[in-house]
Amino acid sequence: MKEKPQYKVILKYKIFIIGFIISIAFWFVESLLHFLFFSNEFDFISLFFTPTLHELWMRIAGVAFIIIFSIVSNYFFIRVQQSKRKIKHVSSVLKAIRHVNQLITREKDREELVQKSCDILIETRGFLSVWIVLLDQALNLIFASKAGIGEVFELWEEIFKKGELPKCLILAMEQKKSAIIKNPQIFCDLCPLAKSYGDRVVMTSRLEYLV
Repeated sequence: MKEKPQYKVILKYKIFIIGFIISIAFWFVESLLHFLFFSNEFDFISLFFTPTLHELWMRIAGVAFIIIFSIVSNYFFIRVQQSKRKIKHVSSVLKAIRHVNQLITREKDREELVQKSCDILIETRGFLSVWIVLLDQALNLIFASKAGIGEVFELWEEIFKKGELPKCLILAMEQKKSAIIKNPQIFCDLCPLAKSYGDRVVMTSRLEYLV
């Protein structure tokens, strides 16, 4: 079940939220203790909202310590969670690559090899979606395979067949290493697939076979 955005925010900043709640509880408990044991002149409401200068200073110091501690703790909590996600993602990608390498040794059909490679890359959750195109030396489309992409991919194929090369493919052809597109909706503004990427990062790479 997919978590709602507001729940993700709560989980991300839960330590800070807990610290904020504790600071309110601290203020309440301080007011109550002062009312029960040290004050004969003021009622609880007055002590809670308008404490003496000394009490106000003590409470502000205590609340500030709790808030600062919760902010710092939440910062390191987020960093740890990000590191865990990165490690998990890298592990998934390496697992997918290993499975694809195993597939290459046993699959002889070219189109089956490409399609199964796409399926493997999303099954391991290393990638959200994958598409691979096979081109001839004149950059004409021979065939295309995809996984994790809906019917919008057919629109992309029609554009490709007209001879309009997508920017990501041009970028891949120009570089020997993999290229990262950090904002695909801007970089790939004319591509029908761009909207499906959202705010995610896209990787494009050339797979070249020389004979």
